[in-house]
Parts: sequence; C-alpha cells; structure tokens
Amino acid sequence: MKLEKSRNISNQVKSRNVTLVKITEDSKEYRMALKVRKEYFFQGVEIDLESCIYDEFENDSCHFGLKSTRTDQLIGYLRINYLSSSVVLLSQLLLVEEERTIDNIRFFYRSVESYLREKGVELITASARLVYLPVYKLAGFKLIGERYKSVKTGIWHQRIQKKIKHFN
Repeated sequence: MKLEKSRNISNQVKSRNVTLVKITEDSKEYRMALKVRKEYFFQGVEIDLESCIYDEFENDSCHFGLKSTRTDQLIGYLRINYLSSSVVLLSQLLLVEEERTIDNIRFFYRSVESYLREKGVELITASARLVYLPVYKLAGFKLIGERYKSVKTGIWHQRIQKKIKHFN
C-alpha cells in the first residue's frame, strides 16, 4: 500500500524553531533530503550511496523532513513504508548533529506518530542504528531480538517496534 503524497499538506505542523514537512519527489525538499541523507546518514560508510538511497523502498516511500524555521534548511529526515495496511517500516531517520536536541527529536517523532495514527497504523517497526536507540526508547519503542550488523552498510542495528495507541 502506498502512502498518499501531496505537496500542500494540511497536517504540516510547526514548533517554535522547526516545521514538519511531508516531502514529494518533485519538491526542493526532496533534493534537500537527498543531500542531507548523503552527507549525514551515510557519512563514513563505504557503500554505493545510490543503491542504498534508491533501494527497493524508495519509490513507494512517504518522506518527512524537519525544517529549521530559522534557516529554512532540512535538519531531519525520515522515510516510511507500509508493510501492510496497519504496519509501517521507518527507515533512514536522521537529525543533523548540531540540531539533535530533545525538543527537536520529540517534536519530529510525535508529529510523525500523530500522522500515522490518523492513517490507522497500529504498529511501527524499524531497524535502528544503535546511536538512535535512545531516541526510539524515549518514544516508547521496544527492542526485538539481538543486535545485528546491516548487510548494506556494515553498521550495527537493533530491530524495534511500537504499538500505536488509538484514542476513540
């Protein structure tokens, strides 16, 4: 199932210093996201960047960015794919190191989770880099299984998941 994609989203959410934006492939934010992903997410990893970015999930992904209201630059990124009608996979989460504050992390994740709740998602899964585990734990994710080394990147990861609470 493919997530809807729209340029003018009604669920664009703003905080004091950042804005959550839903990114389309034909937008300037997507080009910014590609740059940020290459510079920060895959930094120091000896891999073929193109095959990691344009993998089997990219075309069916829903992309979200966290934009600084001060600089109008993308400071965070997250990719979402449906595994079924109620289960999603988060991937390639990143926050630029100098913007990796508790407030920005909390705002980014809560805004995305709210969006997923509205779409009827019941379970969020991910393979998180170990450096991001504290972010996911803060958001209520549970660890699943053992840590493992990614075949694509050689970076250690941990499977995680979270059930979304729906309020009726």
